[in-house]
Amino acid sequence: MPDNKKHHYVPVFYLKLFSPDEKSINLFNIKNEKAIYQVPLRNQCYRDYFYGNSGDEERALGQIESIAAVSIKRMIDTTSIPKQSNYDYGNILIFLHVQSLRTAYQADAINEMSDKFFKYILSPQIEQEIPDIDLSKFRIDIMNAGNIGVYTALTSYTMLIDMGWVLARTEGGEFITCDTPVQFLNPFLGESNGLSNAGISAKGLIITYPLTPNLSLILFDREVYRLNRVTSTDQMAIASSDDIDKLNVLQAANCYENFYYYSDDFDALSIYKRANKFRRTEKYRQRTFPQSKTDAERRELIVTSQVGVNYPLDLSFLVIKKEAKRWLKEYLKQRFRPSIVERNPQLSSIHREYRELEKSGIQLPPILDFLKERLGQYQTISPWQAKTST
Repeated sequence: MPDNKKHHYVPVFYLKLFSPDEKSINLFNIKNEKAIYQVPLRNQCYRDYFYGNSGDEERALGQIESIAAVSIKRMIDTTSIPKQSNYDYGNILIFLHVQSLRTAYQADAINEMSDKFFKYILSPQIEQEIPDIDLSKFRIDIMNAGNIGVYTALTSYTMLIDMGWVLARTEGGEFITCDTPVQFLNPFLGESNGLSNAGISAKGLIITYPLTPNLSLILFDREVYRLNRVTSTDQMAIASSDDIDKLNVLQAANCYENFYYYSDDFDALSIYKRANKFRRTEKYRQRTFPQSKTDAERRELIVTSQVGVNYPLDLSFLVIKKEAKRWLKEYLKQRFRPSIVERNPQLSSIHREYRELEKSGIQLPPILDFLKERLGQYQTISPWQAKTST
């Protein structure tokens, strides 16, 4: 086995941004409801051989991190959003989506889904053939489940190219981060159709990612939200104390085991107490809908969905557009609402086409090149999409 058995699912370079000395960091542990100060930074957010025993996947992720670290540092130093044509934009977007799906929480969520699903499918047969076995004493996991999210991210990150970006800056107070630092949520749709609506293609999506104690990156559906002209420019928004508090509660509500902060006098317990009511009690939800049943077989529709944090994020620098409000009013009148409300049907259609071609074994170009080619074939695309397809 390789020597580097500590596989970090949140990079060390990132945690250093929230450390006064780049060696230690303050944390609040959820299980013990306790703040712990100046813990060794390199002992955070890792599991032994999390991405496999060979070390190949860990080294590949290290390359992504090294490239992204330079791009993120440049964005922090210049306090400006990179242009879509700039390499930094692509580097950060890839890293952001990979980070969202490579954590211990995501791996455990995949295994929870696997366990629920296969036990439900197999239990009738097992109970009949091996009546003495107790399935509740076993877990059905996927080996190296953390790698599944990485592969998914690398083939789907371009679904986010239509999102707006803004940097939120503090003028007092501080942003915190956690062991699942990239947050996907949808305060526009909420759980109006019984789901979290926080998937990568969802209409109304918002993504938050703290960069430093003073700076946070926000991605938003620009067909639904616009920047408040009073408190924002095209690239920078001033986060009010209320905004900072809400974003911190969101981090604490979404974290798996720990959230992290810079200042010793930060009131972590207060943040935890307000976040606790939003925290999830399960990772995946499974529902079954009977279709038909005979003596020989039963047919059911099984729907699994990851449970999101239904948090009513309302930021002073992001405003819901009037046309989006009108659309939502009509949508909520529907008795039967679709399970997925797509933000950009063109992008979604192209990605579905890419996945189907990939399954057929056809040699394909990288997803971004494929996307640019297909977008160029549409006549009704936005000016920004037309620009990226050249």
